[in-house]
Amino acid sequence: MESILRHGAAISRPACRSRNPWATSRSCQQQMRQYSKNHLKRSPPPPRLPNLTSTPRPLKYAAPSKKPPPSSYPSASSSPSTLASIPRHRRKVLLLGGALLALPVLYVSFLVSSLINAKPRSDNVPDDTSYMYNRNADNFDRDVGAMETMIGITSLRKQLCSQARGHVLESAVGTGRNTTAYPLTGGRIKSVTMVDQSREMLDLARLKWPEQGNAWFIHALFRVKDLSSPEFARVARVAPPMKSGQATFDTVVQTMGLCSTGRPVQLLRNLGRMCEPVEGRVYLLEHGKSHYGWLNSLLDKAAPAHAERHGCWWNKDIGEIVRESGLEIEEEKRYHMGTTWWYVLKVPQDATKLWPEGKQDEVDGARVKVIGASPWWMFWQR
Repeated sequence: MESILRHGAAISRPACRSRNPWATSRSCQQQMRQYSKNHLKRSPPPPRLPNLTSTPRPLKYAAPSKKPPPSSYPSASSSPSTLASIPRHRRKVLLLGGALLALPVLYVSFLVSSLINAKPRSDNVPDDTSYMYNRNADNFDRDVGAMETMIGITSLRKQLCSQARGHVLESAVGTGRNTTAYPLTGGRIKSVTMVDQSREMLDLARLKWPEQGNAWFIHALFRVKDLSSPEFARVARVAPPMKSGQATFDTVVQTMGLCSTGRPVQLLRNLGRMCEPVEGRVYLLEHGKSHYGWLNSLLDKAAPAHAERHGCWWNKDIGEIVRESGLEIEEEKRYHMGTTWWYVLKVPQDATKLWPEGKQDEVDGARVKVIGASPWWMFWQR
């Protein structure tokens, strides 16, 4: 290497040095100094080669993510957040489907439970079981509350009563299970008259009423009456508060009332007579016969024991009762395999259909004593 550099240096040296290495002239010395500056610089060190004897370090790669194949589904027990990993719209479908499947199961379970105790203690259970509600008043909400919520009856009550307006009459009030369902804000309801044959049940409804947020701003009357009486003018008739100036109600509501009376057709006719004939509506939510013959057989078999225990005959043909009453059907729906009946009715144009026995004398108005309460500043309307 040194010889090559020397040879290259010898070739590129100035001519004065190659001809006379001992020359000492000033010009030659200057050339030599210039040459030393330009050509005799130290060469850079050779590049460092990698140490091939040492063990190379492995390259760092990201660990591959473990994704399940598209066709596999996570197991329910693998993670507590499995339900949260399902898309929201699918979760809604699953929950709705589960609820729809659970409703008939709950209802059939209720029927089976009734069939187990299907033998009544008495062989003569009357058609009119309204007197039993005095006995069952204290335990009624506890006996039916959970079941009504699970199978959706509570929700149907709210939907039905949400349509009430003006002066409202509620028949078969019971313990006041509809009191929380009325739209008491916005001035839609002017007064509520609640009627039941059971004084004990009506007392419970009267206690519930002040618990509503705007109940004190609504004129409420509570009356013990038999609205199914054939003596309409003397016994059955009810009118809105005196100061209203109306003789009929804008809205008539009844939920689960036809099952406990021995005169269901007469009851509906009387409700129609107390409803405003043009824009008034009668809203019904009842239970009775099903779409299916096998289920009707079960209802018939368990009906006496159920009536003796709960005070209602659940195997009545509600559709036939409504048609026979003479009221005009505006809307009809059925739920729970056809056993729950929803009706919106109105007074027919030919009102004589509600008076097949001939119109009676109504001169006295047949007002009865108010046992309920209205706001203290409306005491003069009691």
